[in-house]
Amino acid sequence: MPKFHEIPIMGTFAYKAEELIDSGQLKHGDFVSLEHEPENSYDSNAVSVKIKGKKIGYIPKNIAEAICNQDFSKFNIKVQNAGKNKDNVYVIVKIPDNFFPKNTVYKNLNQRISDSLGIAGIYVIRNSLNSMEYIGQSCDIGKRWKDHVDDLKKNSHPSKKLLKAFWQYGIDVFEFEILERCSEELDRLDLEKHYILQI
Repeated sequence: MPKFHEIPIMGTFAYKAEELIDSGQLKHGDFVSLEHEPENSYDSNAVSVKIKGKKIGYIPKNIAEAICNQDFSKFNIKVQNAGKNKDNVYVIVKIPDNFFPKNTVYKNLNQRISDSLGIAGIYVIRNSLNSMEYIGQSCDIGKRWKDHVDDLKKNSHPSKKLLKAFWQYGIDVFEFEILERCSEELDRLDLEKHYILQI
């Protein structure tokens, strides 16, 4: 069974995706098309997302850079989730794994999560654009990282700063790092407080 990646679409508010969601023209399971915009004055690697010819936003910048030269007509791309709340209009598309060249951020992140499964300790999620850090602890860091990513995609993460960065720039702006390994829960809680105070 082929693997898929769930990619958030940027700029949905500016392109009135909310109106399409409200009218039922943008929903789970709908097909979308991608289009490389080499003449885009802001980014020659820009890849727009359209549904029935209407632009609803863009693929995140670093992902677009990796895939802009793909033949998009070879892939069926569907909406995985579309909705809104008081803070965001969100659209997530489901893209096959073989769409991505090797060593793109999504493949690297999945490997990072896999390599960290079962490791107990303290971790940091860092926004590479502004160095903002989220410190946490877990008995299974790999699983906890996966939960963080899933919560961001569902627009339900408790950190508003992480959510805002995710919907503005995509998952590729985040760095995931293990700060210290520690198997004892009480020690992890003390270490977590120690690292938080250093931010």
